[in-house]
Amino acid sequence: MLQVDAGDMLWSRQTVNTREREQRRIKAELLLDGARQLGVDALAVGDGELAFGLDFLVSEANKRDLPFVSANLAGSDGQLVFPATLVVKKAGLRIGLTSVLSDQLHVAGGRLRPSVDALREAVAQLREREKVDLVVLLSHLGFQVDRTLPEQVAGIDLIFGGHSRSHQEEPLIVGTTAVFQAGSRGKHLGEVTLSLREGASGWADPGSRSRVEAQRKQLTDQIRNYEEQLATLGPEKESQRPRLERVVSFSTRRLEAMAMPPADDGARHLLTSSKIPLDRGLADDPEMKRLVDAALDRLGPEGRSALSGVGTGHEGHDHSGHEGHDHGGGAEKAPAPKKRMYGDFVGAEACRSCHQAEFKDWSTTPHARAYTTLVKERRHFDLDCWSCHVTGAEQGGGPSGPYDVGPMRNVQCEACHGPGRQHISKPSVDMVRLPSEAHCKTCHDDDQTEGRFEYLEYLPKIDHRN
Repeated sequence: MLQVDAGDMLWSRQTVNTREREQRRIKAELLLDGARQLGVDALAVGDGELAFGLDFLVSEANKRDLPFVSANLAGSDGQLVFPATLVVKKAGLRIGLTSVLSDQLHVAGGRLRPSVDALREAVAQLREREKVDLVVLLSHLGFQVDRTLPEQVAGIDLIFGGHSRSHQEEPLIVGTTAVFQAGSRGKHLGEVTLSLREGASGWADPGSRSRVEAQRKQLTDQIRNYEEQLATLGPEKESQRPRLERVVSFSTRRLEAMAMPPADDGARHLLTSSKIPLDRGLADDPEMKRLVDAALDRLGPEGRSALSGVGTGHEGHDHSGHEGHDHGGGAEKAPAPKKRMYGDFVGAEACRSCHQAEFKDWSTTPHARAYTTLVKERRHFDLDCWSCHVTGAEQGGGPSGPYDVGPMRNVQCEACHGPGRQHISKPSVDMVRLPSEAHCKTCHDDDQTEGRFEYLEYLPKIDHRN
């Protein structure tokens, strides 16, 4: 089995403060330790790997003897930082690997050679000098570039792409090259099984044509349905037109991008691909769990805090009610919580007195358990996570950090409908009746959900009027 990663394993988003940077460095070290523990055969360099600087990456990679490969990442002296190619022997095959990232990136203390030129040289070296059986590219150029690479660079058999973070359901066959994307945030493991035929060239996936045909039919029916709704839209529902038009446009783009894979004509190699969800259904490896637990202990104190008081009610102690106290990576104990006002946010209990039916319905939704989920995963001190699991985070008087959550834990009424203090004192002051798609996507963004969040599909799940 060949294990590879196409880059951005580390976090690349710009940090805004020292605490956030410290946390992300802890996570980066965990991921690098995990790659070593897994015995990954080849690692590409992406934006995320350079988030802490070139010196950090080189030092940490050398410390762990990690097999990074890059054909166009060079130091300030112009010399390549990592090998341009690797050759790995698997199942009696010599598999050649190389990697490139966009030459448009700025690398402090380094430089990038033109990516396509560097790739041509690397593929030629693997084919002509190393005489490999297969050439695998770990591309960090983005999916739109990956799909054009087979026309620019001959001799690539398989492309495993990163950077775009696309959730690609089926392999894209371009000429004799198969292109894959495994999504983002480590939510899935992409698995490809190859069956090589003597004298064959290119690839075919026997089951992919029927799957793509079914997906195309589903999208076509969906577009037709929404177009019929648009055609019969009465004046009283005219406000729905922009939303329906957006859905039609989005579905049409997906349909146009869905290429039909080639049939198995007997002259192609065969492959099958799947995505394995990396969820709680998988048992934890003891050594990997030890690494993760050690990192979580460094994210914040009380990392193993009990679940008391983190449900839909407001009673109990959750180690998050101390105003103005941020958390670092030590093992200090969280101070006792202090009661305070949260600006114009009043909490779900204040809404409950007038909106009992809505409160009861909300209490059955995942929103009402959002903070509990975070505590169960020991991520309630994680600066990348906490704000989407509480109400009013970093907004006018709302919680300012993980230690300042208090009664604002969970995604309560005001997270969707806005602060309620003025409405309580003067009910004629209206609230946000229906949260917009843009508002929902502040947390359910395309990066987090890999584009699977469909506003119209999810909206009925939080409609408390029914």
